[in-house]
Amino acid sequence: MISIIEGLPPERWQEYKALRLASLHDTPQAFLDMPAQAESMEPSVWQERAQNMFFAEDDGTLVGMVGGLRFDRQKQQHIVHLVSMYVLPEYRGQKVGKKLFAAVVEKWTNTPGIKKMKLGVITTQEAALALYKKFGFEVIGTEKYAVKVGDRFYDEFLLEKYL
Repeated sequence: MISIIEGLPPERWQEYKALRLASLHDTPQAFLDMPAQAESMEPSVWQERAQNMFFAEDDGTLVGMVGGLRFDRQKQQHIVHLVSMYVLPEYRGQKVGKKLFAAVVEKWTNTPGIKKMKLGVITTQEAALALYKKFGFEVIGTEKYAVKVGDRFYDEFLLEKYL
């Protein structure tokens, strides 16, 4: 049974790291970190990052994640950046992504002072784009050559949802 949790206890940081590394290997164009970068991060960095994440669990095993970041800059505290959406391939098509995304959107929709959520998605990720649109996100533009993996460039749709 899939459950959604917000944040992880510090002692579970290695589980988060394993899921993140799986995402970087599975869909490298969808994330800005390189596997070697992620591999070398200190445990304290993983522990801190895990606090901004929602995770999908299946019998205690992490199978998906999505994060929300609100920057410290006073002039942009009304904006949340949704990041790192990922579901293990064997759990796709089972509404895990929908449950994860619903949780993060609900949290930030109900957080006082938030007026906008934004995210980026590689233009070839049609299922992810469809999910985001179902939650009311609209494409506001396209960033050409947003990500380079090897010799290939990927464009990214920029999406926003106003609250």
